[in-house]
Amino acid sequence: MLPAYFEKRSNSLFFIVFLVVGLQFISRILLATIYDNYKRRMENRAENKSEQRITTIKSYFKLYDKNDSGVLDIEQAKKFFALIFDLNYKEPNDRTMFRKIMTVVDVDNSKTVKLENVIEFFQLPNFLDLD
Repeated sequence: MLPAYFEKRSNSLFFIVFLVVGLQFISRILLATIYDNYKRRMENRAENKSEQRITTIKSYFKLYDKNDSGVLDIEQAKKFFALIFDLNYKEPNDRTMFRKIMTVVDVDNSKTVKLENVIEFFQLPNFLDLD
């Protein structure tokens, strides 16, 4: 009678260990799958947001580009960036911010802003951090 009791006990212990190990394996696979799907969804969301931002910037740029040349002069650029960044040129900090933006966007120092340069500027991941 005693050996049969130990045999049943070892079978049930083996079954419990098998279940614990199997459930751990399945839960880790499930967690990895959920994480991959979440990561892919967040990347898609960031990409869509970037595309939407560029589309909006293009539409605002066209509002100030009167002759559809793809270039804004300095006055048009001031109005454009004042709209986008809510700048008030009476404030010294806002004037400094505009000068920093112009150093990035006006690559040839011609006091004009090209659409391509504006799009490149807004595609930067840290375009709000001009320092």
